[in-house]
Amino acid sequence: MVKLRSKLSIILIVLASILFSGCDGEEEKIVPGVNVRVNFKRCILKMRIPKGVRKTFFVNYMDLYLEKWESFKVDHPLVERRFKEYFGGAPYRVIWKWDTDGDDKIDYLGVEEYPGIYKGIERGILISEDGEIKMYIDRDKGFYTPTYKVYDFERIGFKKGEIECIRLLFINDEMKFTSKQLKSYKEASKEPSNSSLEVGEFDFQLLDKDLKVITHWDDENAPYIDNMIWKLLWQKDWKIYYIIYNPNTVEEEYELEKSILNEYRVNKSKGLVYDPINFDPDKMYEELNKKKWYEFWR
Repeated sequence: MVKLRSKLSIILIVLASILFSGCDGEEEKIVPGVNVRVNFKRCILKMRIPKGVRKTFFVNYMDLYLEKWESFKVDHPLVERRFKEYFGGAPYRVIWKWDTDGDDKIDYLGVEEYPGIYKGIERGILISEDGEIKMYIDRDKGFYTPTYKVYDFERIGFKKGEIECIRLLFINDEMKFTSKQLKSYKEASKEPSNSSLEVGEFDFQLLDKDLKVITHWDDENAPYIDNMIWKLLWQKDWKIYYIIYNPNTVEEEYELEKSILNEYRVNKSKGLVYDPINFDPDKMYEELNKKKWYEFWR
């Protein structure tokens, strides 16, 4: 349910805690750890964990945080029309452009970005190339599809306007699911069943109206707390579903979410809330690339 992450507060801390050993100009997926391969310039970086932060949290969070978002062009007029209807005159960015559920149709995720918050959005909508709406992301309602609720903000007890920004965190490759992959799962299964297979996940973080992280944690790890939505392939009908809770424990999970929300409100009344991690990695890499490593440390 709740994934625990670690903290890197501001770009100055990041810059001050990186050892830079060279770039070869190739792009590569980020794999944080002791040596971190960064996608922008394939620099080998060593990143020190901030004091008080758990190593596992730090590594997991930075893996998601540093993954690069794309800005795709919409090739299907129907999708473009739906986006314009949904967003009105607001600018939007298309960050997914791939098959997400193995039906051989391109799905587009369009988001209205939140100004000044890296990977933060105000709202979003996932639409197939044939115009089918597959998911909504809404600051007041939560994550939901036309047929079911994935994560219901209203049921948890959030007040309208209490969530100012939603930060989306995911690995691009995990959001893709092709017909070839679907076929391989079917071939490996002897017969349909009621079990499901995890084929991906994406995380999200909620920021309140003061842009503080909404969590019951009240220490240095707080900015690394987020929620995970599972992307599951249900073998009974071989379709993709997004879920956050075990269907058998939904009531208990929502009660837990209510208690977490209440704890956050108490913490906020005491001033025990934290700013989100918020720096643009591309700018950091640009600065590193302008200087030789020995010049950077002067």
